[in-house]
Amino acid sequence: MAQLDRGLAVARVSGELSAVSGLMFRLGMPMLADFLDNRSVKLQVISVEMLVGSQGTHDVAGALDEAAEDVSDVAEDQAASGIARLAVGEALAARSDALAAEGIVQAAVGMAEVEAGSAVIDAARDVAAEGVLEVTAGAASVAAGDTALNIAEAIADSAG
Repeated sequence: MAQLDRGLAVARVSGELSAVSGLMFRLGMPMLADFLDNRSVKLQVISVEMLVGSQGTHDVAGALDEAAEDVSDVAEDQAASGIARLAVGEALAARSDALAAEGIVQAAVGMAEVEAGSAVIDAARDVAAEGVLEVTAGAASVAAGDTALNIAEAIADSAG
């Protein structure tokens, strides 16, 4: 594992030199940038050779195996999380369907109540119209009675 660590350390230094080389180029120091870039490439080659060495290959395989196990664990966790989310989604969809059906029933009941209310309003209007007719007839009767009384009083006064 030591050779793997050394190879990765050399690769990190190579990357750092490459980054500094880019910075030097942007700061207007192209000669220094080229020098650092050249050294970075050489260190990159050395790090690859160290990693590919006989022990390095074994170490890389072991490191990749560990990484694969980690990725597998994460994938299993993600799959379990996805299954749980799917179950929650299905439960929410079923609840949504139930609420939609309940809404349809409530709308039908509401329409029936509106129709019944409309019928009650029509009946109330009919009763009110009949009441108006009765009041009118009553008023006519009262007026006729007053007239008859006035006539009777006038006859009684002239006879008397």
